[in-house]
Amino acid sequence: MRGSSALVEAVEDLVHDVAKYMVFEVRFGGDELAGDALAAAVRSDVCETRRGMTGDGECITESAWQLWERMLPHELHGHPLVMKIDALMNDLANVSWDDPSTDWREVGQIAQQASQGIRELLVNVQGAKGG
Repeated sequence: MRGSSALVEAVEDLVHDVAKYMVFEVRFGGDELAGDALAAAVRSDVCETRRGMTGDGECITESAWQLWERMLPHELHGHPLVMKIDALMNDLANVSWDDPSTDWREVGQIAQQASQGIRELLVNVQGAKGG
């Protein structure tokens, strides 16, 4: 794997678009979030990581795992950190989002681990570039 400028920029985009926003509301809510508020924050962060509008005014969303899959540079497939993040994203994709017995604190921790993994990937790719 080479740490080209384009590759570094692509991973910087992952940090901004996925790692930052997949833990946004939970991070600001902190340990005080609980119950329905915690569930809503985790759902929003992970299932609606990117929100936007179509030209027709229709609201569209992408989950953290969808963004990760779409934005991950092909040349990073097989990288050990990517494989770890893939597993975490797969765990998030398989959460029972409508199950009231879901442990939202645990789901939030998985999201935090994935977010941190993406940040570690950036440091790794920057190091491979030499900067």
